[in-house]
Amino acid sequence: MLRALVGRVRHGRLSRQADELELNGDGDGAVALGARAVRALERALGPTHPEVIMGQASLAKRCARQRQWARAGLLVDQVMDAWRDRLPEGAADPALLALGLAGAYAAEGRDAAAERVIETVLSAPDALLSPRPGVDGEGWGDRFVDMGARLHDQGRPRLALRFLMRGGALLEAEGATPRELHRVWDELAVIHDQLHEHAAAEQLLRRALVAALRPGAPADPERLIDLHRRLAEACQKQHKFSDMEDSYKKAIAVADETYGVESQKVVPLCWPLAGFYRRSGRFDEAEALYRRIYQNTQPRPPLDVVDRLAAIYEAGGRWSEAERLLSYMNGVYEREREPEEPRPPEQAPTLARMAIAIARQGRDEEAAPMFQLSDTLFQTALVRCAREHGPASPQMARLLEVQVLLFRETGRAAQAEEADARLRVIRGVTLRESPP
Repeated sequence: MLRALVGRVRHGRLSRQADELELNGDGDGAVALGARAVRALERALGPTHPEVIMGQASLAKRCARQRQWARAGLLVDQVMDAWRDRLPEGAADPALLALGLAGAYAAEGRDAAAERVIETVLSAPDALLSPRPGVDGEGWGDRFVDMGARLHDQGRPRLALRFLMRGGALLEAEGATPRELHRVWDELAVIHDQLHEHAAAEQLLRRALVAALRPGAPADPERLIDLHRRLAEACQKQHKFSDMEDSYKKAIAVADETYGVESQKVVPLCWPLAGFYRRSGRFDEAEALYRRIYQNTQPRPPLDVVDRLAAIYEAGGRWSEAERLLSYMNGVYEREREPEEPRPPEQAPTLARMAIAIARQGRDEEAAPMFQLSDTLFQTALVRCAREHGPASPQMARLLEVQVLLFRETGRAAQAEEADARLRVIRGVTLRESPP
């Protein structure tokens, strides 16, 4: 009894002296005194006593602060070995120490050392982790999730996945609610998506949606919209277009109910679905969504939306409607340039399409000067596009598409065939370079 008391007193005195040395900048001296303090406690209480293990954990932290990584790692190993032997309640939380040390190793670029400590923590039996909380009352599930998030931030997604999955399991064992588990599912889904594991991301998002839609679950429409949107994106990446369409429609429905059908907050959800309809040849459905975006973004709708809507009208031979939209786009270009400035080359395709729309309505004299101007602008536009984006770029293909129409509309069959041949070559290159 007396020996234990003397050992504790000596340990406390040496530890305080070590703290003072560390505060005064003598890190090595602090580590040396801290080691003497632990030895004093070990002689008095025995090497397996919980207080000795706590002292070793404190000394490991001190070594880590001084970047004495080898010594800190050895101490962590000792603490973890004692912990595996069912360290009594009230002793130090060595997993927390190991997590901190692993994070320090990773930050220093010591990947092998970090992974060794991480493997030790990941292999710990659940019985030693749950439901016993950490030193500040936070559950071990949260500890593992936090470490997973840090590893993800450090660019180590595979290790992050393992920590997050383990953290999610521990949270469930600790009785966490589905709402509390959302953070884990979200992080896991993001990582799986980044690793191009879209099927795994889809399953996690579906799981989160089931929890969010469960009767009695707190209303959170913004989260519900986000989950539907992300699920749609995960399905699209797997070419599961029917599921993608269904998820976007659900996201739009929730957004309509939450923000109103005329809100601009619905626009980011309508845009990808409209593009899908357009690429699939479902022009009526695409038009409905593009028109909605156009109306919801007044008085200054994005030119991309105006362009897509005009293209649908052109394809359907609705020339007066196409002219109205192309005239708006052309007006934007005109308003944005100073009177003495030349027209920008980017205006060439819009001007050509507007001239075609006017000509198709029988107003040839009105269209003629616009054809001439667009011809001039195209010469500059093609040179600039080749310089800035490359001669076989998608941007070049879009310019050539309109130039082919311009040549055909003005009776220049040979030039149209030459531009079309160039366009076919570019499309072949673009298709070969595109990922599957």
